[in-house]
Amino acid sequence: MTFNFELLTYTGITSCVGFIFLLFNKRIHSSSKFTQQSDDMLTQEMNQLEKRISERTQELLHVEKERYQELERVAQFGALSQGLFHDLMSPLTSISLYLERIKTTHDTNEVQDMLQKTVQASRRMNSFMHNIRKSIEIPEHHATTSANVYDELSVVRDMLIYKARTTGTTIRIPDQSTDHPIHISIHPVRIQQLFINLISNAIDACEQIQIEHTKENEQSVTVSLLEHTEGITIKIIDTGCGISPEHVDHIWTHSFTTKPKGTGMGLATVKTIVEHELHGSITVQSRKKQGTTFTIHIPTSQLA
Repeated sequence: MTFNFELLTYTGITSCVGFIFLLFNKRIHSSSKFTQQSDDMLTQEMNQLEKRISERTQELLHVEKERYQELERVAQFGALSQGLFHDLMSPLTSISLYLERIKTTHDTNEVQDMLQKTVQASRRMNSFMHNIRKSIEIPEHHATTSANVYDELSVVRDMLIYKARTTGTTIRIPDQSTDHPIHISIHPVRIQQLFINLISNAIDACEQIQIEHTKENEQSVTVSLLEHTEGITIKIIDTGCGISPEHVDHIWTHSFTTKPKGTGMGLATVKTIVEHELHGSITVQSRKKQGTTFTIHIPTSQLA
């Protein structure tokens, strides 16, 4: 009787312990599942938060990049403004002089000649103002646009001709074949920025070699353009002071400059335009006191 009671008691205790263990195990499993779900939800929320932060960061970087580009364009225009308005005043002065002479001239042929020259000066002013407007307009980044390389080179030459003239430098650009223009898929203002930076720097280099080595012979900046099966190759070649070997690897870096009043923005922008907007490449070869050549390759996929 005592044995049966003890067995019954032991069985009951064992059953209670087993039941409690099952309940505890179930609770642990439930808690573990809840914890896993919480971890999954937390991970998902963290991923979404990281994605939003990344998207917002990219938006801010894009806005900052656009502001940076706009500031650079304003700085470029400010640096060129003296030459631009000097060249604008030349035809305006001619028009005024011709009109004054017409008042006192009674020779019909001479009047006709002066009227023709006045019209030509007026057209030159109109063309010049058109180029200025093109250069300072804000690019439509999302619009489908293209630029004629020859046309934009002509615009840039007109904008830099005063600077070149005052430094004794000749700018040579290729003539466009009337039946074969070359268009590339980029806003005209952006390709102008590229050419202005490279050609303006080349003129500075030509001026510097004249100052340092008292070279009296005229320096030159020559632009060549070659179209081939893989795209087009543009070279900007100057006879200037060249770039030191220790500086060549750093010229594309923001804020790096060897000019006393330089900002270090120009070549960094050039590299961005060539590589990210034109999907091309740019290289430089330079020798001190002999000159520099920038070579730009633009793939066929970017030809419009």
